[in-house]
Amino acid sequence: MFLMLLRHTKSSWSEPGMSDHDRTLNDRGRSNAVAMANYIRDVCPLPQMIICSSAVRTQETLAPILTALGDDAPEPFVTRAIYEAPGAAYINQIASGPDGSNVLVVGHNPTTESLAINLSGGDPRLLGDIATGYPTGGLTILEFKDGPWADALTQAGTHVGFTAPHLLKKDTVPGRVHLG
Repeated sequence: MFLMLLRHTKSSWSEPGMSDHDRTLNDRGRSNAVAMANYIRDVCPLPQMIICSSAVRTQETLAPILTALGDDAPEPFVTRAIYEAPGAAYINQIASGPDGSNVLVVGHNPTTESLAINLSGGDPRLLGDIATGYPTGGLTILEFKDGPWADALTQAGTHVGFTAPHLLKKDTVPGRVHLG
């Protein structure tokens, strides 16, 4: 089973005084959300559960993913529990996923980055991928042994891949996931 940790794409800071929770994506963020949606549809394992922060920018990052997945998209679980939350809040939400399911989490930094590092057991490949920081739109894919998520998350998963919008624009796509 796979866990995919996606940081929201680039948000706008153009409206002074707007609450952080209500910030939207900027034009680059919207474009990058579509690019990541296509990557998730074409390359990643199909998520059976999607957990998304209730922040506007995470929901706007998720929208093109749902469109790209079409009828294969599960109903997302949108929650404030992972907005400005520590990794434990993410873990609690993921652990509630169906046994053996693939889970996509659309969240925020710094938690997405620290969770990816911790759940990969500090895999040096991931650390190399994010050496300059976990970019907006960054996606880490980890594989865990099948079973209940609550059990799986007590051990490190296998780092399968990492990509981000700026990497998709290059000739090669890192982190391609091969199943079977």
